[in-house]
Amino acid sequence: MARAMHAVGPLATLERGYVIMRDEDSQAVVRSQAQLRPGQRLRARFFDGEALLEVSSGQRTDPGGSGNGCPKK
Repeated sequence: MARAMHAVGPLATLERGYVIMRDEDSQAVVRSQAQLRPGQRLRARFFDGEALLEVSSGQRTDPGGSGNGCPKK
């Protein structure tokens, strides 16, 4: 049972390569590029640590696109 719980838990998700992004000031989880603004500081949580990042620019992608995070051409 504990093994199954770990497999679907947030740390297991991070181990698969996902990152949790939070706004440095409000600590709100960033779920969309639309929440970003140039100069905004973000804290990225990886499975093995954290990094402080600053937004320089952003571009919206098609959520129904290829699924690789790249803008449609």
